[in-house]
Amino acid sequence: MVSYIAIPAIILVQTVLIAILLFERSRLGRLQSEREKSADALKESEAKNRAILAALPDMMFLLNEKGTYLDWYAQDTSNLYAPPEEFLGRNMRDVLPSQLAGIFAEKFRQVLSSAAPASVEYSMVLQNEVRFFEARIVRCGDRKLLSIVRDLTEKKRSEMELQQLSSRLLSLQDDERRRIARELHGTTAQNLFAVTINLQNLKQQGNLTPTAIEILNECHDLCERSLQEVRTLSYLLHPPELKRTGLIPTLQWYVAGFAKRTGIAVTFEATPDVDRLPAEMEVDLFRVVQEGLFNVFKHSGSRSANVRVEKCRDEIVLRIKDSGNGLRNWNAHPENGPQLGVGIPSIRERLRRLGGNLRIESHDDGVILVAQVSVPPKGRVSAAGGRE
Repeated sequence: MVSYIAIPAIILVQTVLIAILLFERSRLGRLQSEREKSADALKESEAKNRAILAALPDMMFLLNEKGTYLDWYAQDTSNLYAPPEEFLGRNMRDVLPSQLAGIFAEKFRQVLSSAAPASVEYSMVLQNEVRFFEARIVRCGDRKLLSIVRDLTEKKRSEMELQQLSSRLLSLQDDERRRIARELHGTTAQNLFAVTINLQNLKQQGNLTPTAIEILNECHDLCERSLQEVRTLSYLLHPPELKRTGLIPTLQWYVAGFAKRTGIAVTFEATPDVDRLPAEMEVDLFRVVQEGLFNVFKHSGSRSANVRVEKCRDEIVLRIKDSGNGLRNWNAHPENGPQLGVGIPSIRERLRRLGGNLRIESHDDGVILVAQVSVPPKGRVSAAGGRE
């Protein structure tokens, strides 16, 4: 028989159990609701990621530290070097060309050791067509790497077309300079010379007043100076000595004339092993010196400069050094081309079409312009400076 004292205790226990059950049911309900919200958020996140991937033009490859392909994504599978079934689970050295695989392996080591991203630009032949790509490599997790590859083919083609157009414009510019130089030398200079002869003949007339003679003398002097200026301009536009004697004698002539006209003490040096070069290369290097010395005159404030041409193994190295004020913040921001005027882009383009490059160093005691171009394979050089 249950005592009346035990009944309240049983009721209390039952009440507590009911409360616990209600609390657990409520907690389970909240957990279920949170789980459903998390599932919805996960679905939304996955949908967003799929939308982002679908919008990206890039290819993506997940690899382990040894270079084995683990996963991939590509919107356009025609950009894949091999079908997925042929590279998934395989090492990149067994899939890619050996030289390219070696470059990627080195970049992988760099990324894994430093955790800093790396990039590689490369080209591949796909479907009988050369295509250009850029791969950006980042760490993904502990010992995995993500390679994000973008197709640069259209960009590279546009750049090449622009470079070809720039090179063509430079060639047309040089052709026009030659034409103007011929016109100045063959027509304008000859006409001025004829005028000086006529003025000299007029001076010999016996019935001229002293005032008339003075005017004729002044006109004669003006014609002589104009004739000299026209001849100088003709030579600067296209020095005939460049074709006949070559780059070095022409530069010696030009540097001497530049020093005389500007008052800047310019020294010229050339090593004996600098031989005749192809005509186009000699013209472009001459223009580099013209632009470089003009910048010395216009921008540097220097009263002296040095031009040196030397052959270093298979390269021609041209240096122009001044002793001016240098270029403010040039070494920190070397793309500030406007500091040197519009001539520097022209120099860069001339050297680029020769397969060369331009380097500019700014110091407290002046600026050094260094132009480097590769020497063509040895061969017989014609009188015009071209190799046959």
